[in-house]
Amino acid sequence: MKSTTTLLVVCDDGGARFMENIGVGKGLNDLREVNIEEVEGAAEGYADRPGRGRTIGSGASYAMERTTSEEQQRRQAFVRQLVKEVEKEISKGSYDRLAIVAAPKFLGVLRGGLTAELKQKLVFDLDKDLMKIPTQKMAQHLAEKIAF
Repeated sequence: MKSTTTLLVVCDDGGARFMENIGVGKGLNDLREVNIEEVEGAAEGYADRPGRGRTIGSGASYAMERTTSEEQQRRQAFVRQLVKEVEKEISKGSYDRLAIVAAPKFLGVLRGGLTAELKQKLVFDLDKDLMKIPTQKMAQHLAEKIAF
């Protein structure tokens, strides 16, 4: 009988860790890490000041408000790249399920960026920041949700 394989992604808005489990009782293995600085467009900053516009007729000038903050733009760019990376891993065909653990604010944005295929594979998501937990102790933190 084939073992159930799981891709675990532990992330926050600064980076992500990819781990795998190749069957119950076999623990977790580190695959790789992705850092926000590696993501194209995520580290680009804002201009010093918001843009300016002019009204028609009088020509009076006014400041324009930013629709998103720099932090939101960085987070959204990182989510787009992270979803691509997860899709790449899942498309290899070697994983039966997907589990995501992310810092609460980041998980909300990440959920919105998941594709239909990833949502089908997703067995659980947890809103906890476990980025600093060593891989050997990760299974203990997730024992109530999933067996590794």
